[in-house]
Amino acid sequence: MVEGPTARVYALKIEDKFKNETIRQIQTKTRRIYVSLNKILGRRLEKAETFGKNIVMFLDGFAIRVHLMMFGAIHIYGLDEPLLKPEKQVRLLLEGENRKLVVYNAPIVEIDKAEKNCWKT
Repeated sequence: MVEGPTARVYALKIEDKFKNETIRQIQTKTRRIYVSLNKILGRRLEKAETFGKNIVMFLDGFAIRVHLMMFGAIHIYGLDEPLLKPEKQVRLLLEGENRKLVVYNAPIVEIDKAEKNCWKT
């Protein structure tokens, strides 16, 4: 189970390895999309923070909230690296200019405008 300190470690890893990446491609399996995914394309990852067990990635006015619950994980790969887990487990894939960020098995992936505080629900 991902607890608050583990979520914080994931956020720090995202900031270290994926900060300032410009999103070139996004794929997700979620119903919690409240903005057009095309609006995320071309945005740069500014920061990643935690709110309890929630990991929130901020992209120039937009936010992606992830809650990993019991089985979720986040991996950051080089563009040419193969995924370590089956594609059917991918809930979110963000491809940047140099790396890709993959969220596996997360029950909650939510994409919205940042000012709506979507991560505090």
